[in-house]
Amino acid sequence: FDGQQVIGCGTSLNAGFVIGNLVRRLGGLPVAASVASEAAEDVVEPRTLCLAISQSGETADVLDAVASRVAGEPPLLALTNNSHSTLARRADAVMRCAAGPEICVAATKTFVCQTIAGAAVMVSALVATKRLSATAATTSSRASPMTSPTARPDVGRGSARDDWSVKDSDPTPAQTSTGPSSRDTTMSRS
Repeated sequence: FDGQQVIGCGTSLNAGFVIGNLVRRLGGLPVAASVASEAAEDVVEPRTLCLAISQSGETADVLDAVASRVAGEPPLLALTNNSHSTLARRADAVMRCAAGPEICVAATKTFVCQTIAGAAVMVSALVATKRLSATAATTSSRASPMTSPTARPDVGRGSARDDWSVKDSDPTPAQTSTGPSSRDTTMSRS
């Protein structure tokens, strides 16, 4: 594959953004992510891998988006929690994220499982297509684009407190009676 199309809704689409960013940054491939309800309008280049993500594998908009494509063009990889779902049956290949049932609105567990499973399969695909070396895929490096310490001060270094020191000065009597904002806090770069 020479590019990636990501289709999903809600939390699944957000996981797709993370997976797509990994493919873009590590593999140097173009990635287009679309809300499933608008994916039918996308023009997909030849040799593009379509990654359709749905926790249940039964999301109507995702199923509609993949139903309009010609079988095998582009190849469809389903990332779902249910390997017996409609999405899994329509796909050329299935990656099960194994998140278990999601029983609340905040789909944190699903997001994490989809992101990890999707990242794992895409790193494997990048290695298999020689776009990423096996050494680079298995070596943890601060210089890697995914853990670059310049991306955010709290990523790749533990926490923001590693980069910033917080200094509290003694409050004056007038400051102690003003509530939560009474502390005189200054931040300085370590």
